[in-house]
Amino acid sequence: MAEDFSAGLEAARLLIATVAKRYPDLEIIPNERTAGELDWNIPVQPGLTTEIWLSFSNDDEMHFSVDEFHVSFFPITHPGPGENFVDAVSGFIDGTYQIVEHYRGSRCVRADLQKPIGDAWEIIASWSRLHWPFPYRKTYKTVKNG
Repeated sequence: MAEDFSAGLEAARLLIATVAKRYPDLEIIPNERTAGELDWNIPVQPGLTTEIWLSFSNDDEMHFSVDEFHVSFFPITHPGPGENFVDAVSGFIDGTYQIVEHYRGSRCVRADLQKPIGDAWEIIASWSRLHWPFPYRKTYKTVKNG
């Protein structure tokens, strides 16, 4: 188990280093929550219109959160999920990707990370919570950097 934790922690640090290298002007603030669980805040600053929260937990998971949107990538010790994490974070920071939040009344019930495909948008990651579809009208909020 210690080897898995060590490999995941190293992979997490490499992924954050990759993001930091792509965006050297952005301040990324590390915070060690507990042994083996780390998070990084990227506060609103020039080049970023909304706060981003990134975290490592459960020995092999990276999390990406913006406003109501939250998604996990695992196992980050394998190439695909780690690359997808960096792509999602980078796409949002670049302003290429957007998040569409779905509300029932004042409660967010779903949020989708989308990337452009021609003139349309493709959902590449989603977050949702259990909800009843009535009696509230559904509204949407788009969150995009830039």
